[in-house]
Amino acid sequence: MTTREGATNTKSSSTGKRDARRSLVALAFFPVSVIVGFVLGSALLGDPNAPDALKRWDAFVRIVPLWLVIETPSILGIVFGIRAMRAGERSGSTGLILNSLVFAFFTLVTLVGGTVDAFK
Repeated sequence: MTTREGATNTKSSSTGKRDARRSLVALAFFPVSVIVGFVLGSALLGDPNAPDALKRWDAFVRIVPLWLVIETPSILGIVFGIRAMRAGERSGSTGLILNSLVFAFFTLVTLVGGTVDAFK
């Protein structure tokens, strides 16, 4: 005979395992998001003959959608990793750490690259 707590723990455990898997699957979609992000960034290129002030604004407008598209799988992976850890699934930490590292690295690359491009 199972108690109500036992049923909750079983549900929590299966939810935690599912979220841990989703965290790693989100990481697997990262290369696709990079390709889509760069295609989107190339499509949003501004006019090279525009004044410098307009180029800076245009660079910022291009960087934000590019960053959002590229980082979406990492953000989802972090969310699922946190949910898995809260459900008691220790394997959720793997996806959480990997997605956090990818998020931090590509955020830094996007900010530095965009800043350098904007002030050329």
